[in-house]
Amino acid sequence: MRNYRAQILLAGAICVMLYAPVAIAEKKARHFKESCSGAFTGAAFSFDGNNTAGQYTALCSTNINGSALKSGVSQSATTVIGTCAAPDGTAGTEYNLLERFDSVTFKDDGSQIFSFSDTGFECFSNTTGVFSKTESWIITGGTGKFKNVTGQGTETITGRIIAKPESPGFGTFGAEQTDSTGTISW
Repeated sequence: MRNYRAQILLAGAICVMLYAPVAIAEKKARHFKESCSGAFTGAAFSFDGNNTAGQYTALCSTNINGSALKSGVSQSATTVIGTCAAPDGTAGTEYNLLERFDSVTFKDDGSQIFSFSDTGFECFSNTTGVFSKTESWIITGGTGKFKNVTGQGTETITGRIIAKPESPGFGTFGAEQTDSTGTISW
């Protein structure tokens, strides 16, 4: 009698599994908007082995998960691609972005989003230390609630060099503001 009941229970469980609606986790696609303010300095990090990248840290406000801390490294190529007008109207030099990686860590739950860019350009003033950048980015991963995140977008950056010591000192310190928009799914 026990085998008979076990067989009926097993057959019932199989029927439920085969015919019950299956809940499939769908990714949430959302418009992403982020505004940040922060600072940067030269880093002991290089994408090309010839020059150093800049390391930056910023406080951000996002429309998807509140406040966040953003940090990363970014390096522009040293090859001049043209002239440009810097954000303050002074004559500038234009460079291609070499590469950028960053991590956004959300204050509320510690979830993270990682992104990468190797497409963009920078206009750097020849006289005032003011600059602007425009980049396209892609999401390369995440943690916590953003474990399976994907996405892409653009970022605009404006900033200025605050200190650049004379020899024998070296390095650069500055401030920047960024605005980023795109679409992400998780």
